Amino acid sequence: MKQLLSCLLVTMFVFSPLTCLAEENVNSIEELTPPQWNDYVPEKYHYPKSYSRGRSISELVVGIVLTDLILTAPVGIPMVVHSSTKLKSLGYRERKQKFNEGLKEAEKIENIQERQEFYKQLLSDCKLSEKDKIKYAKKKAKKQEKENRTKEKEESSL
Repeated sequence: MKQLLSCLLVTMFVFSPLTCLAEENVNSIEELTPPQWNDYVPEKYHYPKSYSRGRSISELVVGIVLTDLILTAPVGIPMVVHSSTKLKSLGYRERKQKFNEGLKEAEKIENIQERQEFYKQLLSDCKLSEKDKIKYAKKKAKKQEKENRTKEKEESSL
């Protein structure tokens, strides 16, 4: 029993530094890759469009007023939806511009750890999170799986 215990202790001391070195190498590789905009936002906003903020807000107001009236509600509801989508796209566009400027700034940082901290700060400044990344990755995987199933059905029917 004592021999087994001593062998375990020796192997633990021998292999623990090796695992630490391996973890450091993996982390340094991960830290060198910058975050990607498309991983953190819905597919609809990968390339957000530019609209006039004033016109979008006025369209929203008119849509709300038209929604209040019973006869004009079928016109007002789509206006509200469309204008809110425009405003959301504007927000994503501003965040993407800030994100791209931050990536250019990060290229100037030499230290890997400082660059990784800068990336984390950039993501929080642009209101992007790892939860969003995971959520959109799952959605993308489901969509890809669905496309694969439809392709298989089409091929099997031929």
